[in-house]
Amino acid sequence: MYAAAQAEAEKAERLAIQAAREFEASVGEDEDAADAATDGIQNLEDEALAEDATLTAETETYTSARAAYQESTDAIVDLEKALEAAKTAEAAAKSAHDEKAKIAAESKKAADLAHVAAEAANQKAQNEQAVGEEAPEAAIARAKSVADAAANAQAAQIKAAHEMEDAADALNALNAAKLTLKTATETLEAEKARNKVLAADSNASEQRMIEQSHITALAKTAAADAKVTSLTSYFNASATMSGKKDAADRAQEAADKANQIAKVRLAESRTAEKAMRKAADADDIAQAQVVLAERTVEVEEKKLQAMKNAEAAAEDAKTEGDLVSSDAVVDLEEDK
Repeated sequence: MYAAAQAEAEKAERLAIQAAREFEASVGEDEDAADAATDGIQNLEDEALAEDATLTAETETYTSARAAYQESTDAIVDLEKALEAAKTAEAAAKSAHDEKAKIAAESKKAADLAHVAAEAANQKAQNEQAVGEEAPEAAIARAKSVADAAANAQAAQIKAAHEMEDAADALNALNAAKLTLKTATETLEAEKARNKVLAADSNASEQRMIEQSHITALAKTAAADAKVTSLTSYFNASATMSGKKDAADRAQEAADKANQIAKVRLAESRTAEKAMRKAADADDIAQAQVVLAERTVEVEEKKLQAMKNAEAAAEDAKTEGDLVSSDAVVDLEEDK
């Protein structure tokens, strides 16, 4: 914007110099001054057309940038809804997994106890003093009792296996929900960072369009004024020196005004540069936050895996201890 304003100021300064020269040449040379007034008209009209074409291009750029920013803003609303839905789904999946894992653990414990009890009943039945000497009916009843205990233990094992499978499915669903939540979070953060950049682009393109509209209006006005002056000078070859002096004064006033505008645009340009730097810093911070979020999720996932490994190790240790206890019972019975 500053460069355009500076260019406009320089152009106005040239026009002022040209008008002053025309005033000087008009002293005693009215007809020559009338002819000289037509100089540069075509150039001014060509410049006005060029500025108008630039305005059209800047308007299209702004329209496109504004549409992209609005689209991103609308997308953020949808992504925030998706994130909330993902949080709700993840919470539900966790609750379901916790419940099924608890049920599976209880069933596994009950199955282990039933297995130990069935084995103990079998050993006890075989080591009874009456074995081999009792009536067939008693022997059959004893065998049936052992078989029932073994069947109950097997049924408990099957039930536990099914419930552990349900718990595993629930864990898979929980992991999928966590992945969906992670994706939704990352997508939203990325879109927010992108939205900041698009907002800055939209704002800058709008400012350029407004500035170009101003420049175009000045160019058209300058061309129109110059043309009117040219025609007036052409049909009034007897224009006086005072008229030329007035034209020179107006040209100088326009140059002074253009120089003042250039100074204002320089200040605005510096302010805009600071705003762009601030937006870039905000984008860097957003990107860093995305990376931090990713690392945090990875740490939490590793913590969960470590807890699962510890639980599995504790379960294995418990099972091994139960088996040792079972062997001790058998040994005790044999000593009897």
